[in-house]
Amino acid sequence: MQLANMGMFPKLNPEIKQFTRPLDKSIAKKLYKFASQYCPETRAQKKSRLKLLDKSFTQSPQREGTFINNEALISRPDISLKTCGNERQGHEEGEGEGFEHGNEVVQDPSFSSTLSIPSSSDKHSSDKDKPYFLKFGINHIEDLIKTSKATLIMLAYDTDPVDLVLHIPALCRKHHIPVAIVDGKLRLGTLIHKRQTAAVAFTNIRDQDIDLFQELVSKIKEDYEKNRTTQTSTANPLNLFTTARLNQLYSSILPI
Repeated sequence: MQLANMGMFPKLNPEIKQFTRPLDKSIAKKLYKFASQYCPETRAQKKSRLKLLDKSFTQSPQREGTFINNEALISRPDISLKTCGNERQGHEEGEGEGFEHGNEVVQDPSFSSTLSIPSSSDKHSSDKDKPYFLKFGINHIEDLIKTSKATLIMLAYDTDPVDLVLHIPALCRKHHIPVAIVDGKLRLGTLIHKRQTAAVAFTNIRDQDIDLFQELVSKIKEDYEKNRTTQTSTANPLNLFTTARLNQLYSSILPI
């Protein structure tokens, strides 16, 4: 059932009625401007970021490690493996080198192959440089809400069918997560480089944006609670004929 036709019904469930009143336009404009700073990366942007990350990872400070396996020996251009019948022949043909004895690669104790590999601390530091961006997908957003990782949910008021996102506001209230019902699944889709989407979620916020984000959240909560006070179920209105009959009945029972 489309939301456009729901206004014809005099009695409407509050959970559905809240999708007929989106966020205030002035607040929504600021929210979209803020959300545009957290758009996901395009394929080209992700590819360039990973290239820079790989370049900085290879040029980072390194630590030494000793390896005695095939890969470590083959990576040394001055070392070649010798396949021999016995250990003595292997020492004669390549002293100080690795040789194969049966099915096992043996390393001469007199030789130590030291290879430089990146430290694990550089890998953890690179994870911090990963950009923050919006999350999307109904199932993924539900998991973020249930695990309390989401900080703000944006829902499209014109989602069709509305059953896809009907339960999300109640789920957000249960986990104390603010929710904003905004206008336009098409406009919401532009934030994540898609044609349209029903919902997006904020998770991590940059340190320099926390104050602005908290200000937006307070305005969203105020607007949402103001709309919820008017989103109560109303009784079906009576037509003129029934109203006249009831007035006649009441006047006969209780004369004025």
